[in-house]
Amino acid sequence: MDGYEATLRVVMREDLEDGGYVVKCPALPGCVSQGETVEEALANIKEAMVGVIRARVAAGQPLPEQEVEGDQLTEIQAPIHVAITGAALEDRRQGV
Repeated sequence: MDGYEATLRVVMREDLEDGGYVVKCPALPGCVSQGETVEEALANIKEAMVGVIRARVAAGQPLPEQEVEGDQLTEIQAPIHVAITGAALEDRRQGV
């Protein structure tokens, strides 16, 4: 694989019980993270998304297509751009 690049939608909500923010990527089922601040939550979900994408490549599963075009967002959604080089994907596929 030459690499993977897409901008995917994430949805964030404030965690009223424990504080901070919970964020998920609907295009990657099970990809959920959190953070004390909006910025931390977004950085954490991006890291989680990269991990899920690499795991899907290693397992031979399909990757989601580009999901966000232009300005299609509401105040509780944000775009996250993910780009992984082909070498990084191949390392994961080979168990490195």
